[in-house]
Amino acid sequence: MAGRKAITLLELLIVAAIVGVIVLSLSPLIRSTREQARRHTCADNMRCIVIALRNYALDQDNRFPEDLSDLYPGHINDIKTFICPSDVDAGDIAQDGSDIDVTTSYLYARGWTKKDPLDTILVCDKNDIFGKDTNHRAKGGNAAYLSGEVKWVRTSEWVDPVDKE
Repeated sequence: MAGRKAITLLELLIVAAIVGVIVLSLSPLIRSTREQARRHTCADNMRCIVIALRNYALDQDNRFPEDLSDLYPGHINDIKTFICPSDVDAGDIAQDGSDIDVTTSYLYARGWTKKDPLDTILVCDKNDIFGKDTNHRAKGGNAAYLSGEVKWVRTSEWVDPVDKE
């Protein structure tokens, strides 16, 4: 009878170790890909907010609202638009939209009009002015301009939007 070869315990452990090393080497790539997807969703949220702000201004003699909560539900129907998917500190927004300005993931610069320069920042990721910690964990943040453009801004270049008033 021909000898039957079986997998030894040592061979099984070597294969398990190789698989473990491969998984560990891929995990940063997987996390990075997830964060990139969150950044894009965050940028899309900001584009929606800027469009809603501009539409609101059309109805209000070219003045933007006092608070982001003025956009819901008239100009933005989905309450989740006000939450960045990377913001682990985001609170639950009341379904009636009454606390959007407290729980939103974004900073809103008030007092601007559609007549102001197109490079005016209207909305950006929240950040801590002391630690420069943003929704995306100090790597940078999205900034949405009056023009409707949303750009990624590195933390080293971060500037807080300033209310005009």
